Amino acid sequence: MRKIIFTLIILYSISISSQNYSNIKSLPKNEIGQGILHVNASSIAGIFYYGQEKVIKKIKIKVKDGSKKTLIIKGIKKYNEAIKELSDSNAKELSDIDVIIKSTATIKDNKVKAGVLKIASVFIEPIKNEVDILEKKLNDNFNTFLSEKEFKKWMKYQSYLKEKNQPKIAVKRVLRYEQQTKVIRN
Repeated sequence: MRKIIFTLIILYSISISSQNYSNIKSLPKNEIGQGILHVNASSIAGIFYYGQEKVIKKIKIKVKDGSKKTLIIKGIKKYNEAIKELSDSNAKELSDIDVIIKSTATIKDNKVKAGVLKIASVFIEPIKNEVDILEKKLNDNFNTFLSEKEFKKWMKYQSYLKEKNQPKIAVKRVLRYEQQTKVIRN
């Protein structure tokens, strides 16, 4: 009798858990967390600003080095102004690309989604190149007066910020899918 009751309880719990799973499967993808791409075109292009005090803190510039601090502040201020100007001059393109990327949320086919994102990346590429040029100028400027250790810390902090501001995993997953299928086709 105990075995029968025990098996009935197990079967009942299995049937309830499978019903819950089928309810989750029937939910729209947005509720599960796979649908909408939370991406900003400016983050794809690499447009972000450095905080002056945060950089000084991360590089660990000593209080004695007042001239280094002023040079860092001037360099970052100049870089942030150039990025702001770049962002303002390309605001319409960036907003159009945002609309294109958000429209991919309704597309279910990964190949089509990858194609749309590839087209968007073609429009983002010139902006990204300009940002890379500005970063190179900033790094060259910092390399002239920072010690090797401080410059290494700066490059590490810069790469951390770049990675932090990259698009979320959903876009990376779609682009990775496109690259994998390209490798297989070739």
